[in-house]
Amino acid sequence: NMGFGMELTQEEAERLFLIPKKSFEEFTITFPSEGDKLTLELYSDNKRYQFQLDINRKGYVKPKLVFQNRYNKIFILRRLDIIGAPHTNPPETNGIDFPLEFVNAVIPCPHLHFYYEGFNDKWALPLDKVTDIVILEGDSPFDIMTKFLKYCNIEEPNFDLHLFQ
Repeated sequence: NMGFGMELTQEEAERLFLIPKKSFEEFTITFPSEGDKLTLELYSDNKRYQFQLDINRKGYVKPKLVFQNRYNKIFILRRLDIIGAPHTNPPETNGIDFPLEFVNAVIPCPHLHFYYEGFNDKWALPLDKVTDIVILEGDSPFDIMTKFLKYCNIEEPNFDLHLFQ
């Protein structure tokens, strides 16, 4: 029954987050330049589960930098907003386990969104409160993506690396 309703249980979401994911594409992928975005189809090893990796560098006012891992197109398991608008967390936790200091709080970028049952991706933490992914001052967008992939258990696809020399 995974993901046929409009909601995943928290347990399912955590399990899906931990599943190793990879692209089965043979071709070389070009990392999007400023103003562009890219979506890659990913799968579990047995291809039973389908995921997406979104890299968004579009932006109307100024360039964005957002990395997102979805399951079945509609469920955002994690979203890393490096450059973008501040986010306001919901006013009530409805019983989910979330640090109270960040309830109803405005979270500037960089921040990381998490899937919570009943809320989808509406909860975010400042990136410096997330110990599993450490972004450093000098990291390039590509470096940040590499760290996000590792964090989301996504095997790095075949990127065209000569662009980054």
